[in-house]
Amino acid sequence: MNATGPVRCERHRSSRPSVKPANGQAPRNHANPPQALATDPDRRYNADTFLRNGGRMTSLLSHISAFEYWRHVGTPGFIVPEPSRTTTAPPNFAVSDFDWLVNTSVLSRPLHGLTSVKHKRTNEPAVRHVAYQELPFGSVCSISPEQRITSPELTIIQIAPLLSFTELVCIICEFCGLFTINESLENPLVKRAPLTSVAKIAAFCQRAKGITGVAKAAKATKYAHDRSRSPMETATILLFTLPQQRGGYSLSGAQLNRKITLSPKARKMAGIDRLEPDIAWSKAKIIVEYDSEAFHNQEARISNDARRKNAFTASGFRVITLTSAQLNSKTEMDKIAAHIAAATRRYEQDMKTLRAPAACESVD
Repeated sequence: MNATGPVRCERHRSSRPSVKPANGQAPRNHANPPQALATDPDRRYNADTFLRNGGRMTSLLSHISAFEYWRHVGTPGFIVPEPSRTTTAPPNFAVSDFDWLVNTSVLSRPLHGLTSVKHKRTNEPAVRHVAYQELPFGSVCSISPEQRITSPELTIIQIAPLLSFTELVCIICEFCGLFTINESLENPLVKRAPLTSVAKIAAFCQRAKGITGVAKAAKATKYAHDRSRSPMETATILLFTLPQQRGGYSLSGAQLNRKITLSPKARKMAGIDRLEPDIAWSKAKIIVEYDSEAFHNQEARISNDARRKNAFTASGFRVITLTSAQLNSKTEMDKIAAHIAAATRRYEQDMKTLRAPAACESVD
């Protein structure tokens, strides 16, 4: 996704409110809510929320800027936002609150923020999106008392109109996965805990009806997966599971990085009760392991691959090792997908046979 591309939604380039003290400099914080914001109902600003925030003006980072920030969460020394109970956008968005992020190239310009007030256009490098109504619960997280950010779930909805459907599914997999990408590092693949889950995003979409992008995001959650460990794992499972009209093989029932309980024989061989394959069709007894030098630790891969394959085989699974060359070959992928589809059909046919009522002999 081009993080600096045009935003196809209503937006307002504007500055901070023109209320200034005698020295001509706009204040960073206010001890009390500005009178116009507290009393003018047309401003739609919740003074109670302001007071719950300790009388401090806050800025709410949103849309592409929030997406860029969340992508850096997990990098060592980076602030992890905490969930907030706030459901009202602040009346203003101060670009200066996030200068430290722009200066370190974490965020690109213009900055995107969410406010409850429509501002006049200025030349300040900011895009202020307006949320007149109360936000769904779970929409906001706190970086600091003065700096807030839209939650991973709301951020997904906000950037949905800017992405193709497949790109959106990939971003959901990243937010729900065990990795992030930081291009400034020597090894751009960074391990981290999931920011959210597919189930949480789907549930949030139910609460966020009416917000631009929510229908597309809700549909994308039906094809996304939790616990991806790399972009290549995401690309692989989506290639197998997306509908054919979206470029996939429509192979349902796949699980990504879910632990499998080994058979007693396999436990003795592996010295462990459970293992976590890359992709598994547990019922059809098929496992796909991705072999990549770019996204897996070499030493661990060399020492573990044979043990893992033997353990899975002893538990009755057919193990398919998938390389980058195979993944980039339509002919090879067609063969692998056909094998998985055949195994899935055999399982389904076996289940139908087991469920079929036994034929009764007629009695004269």
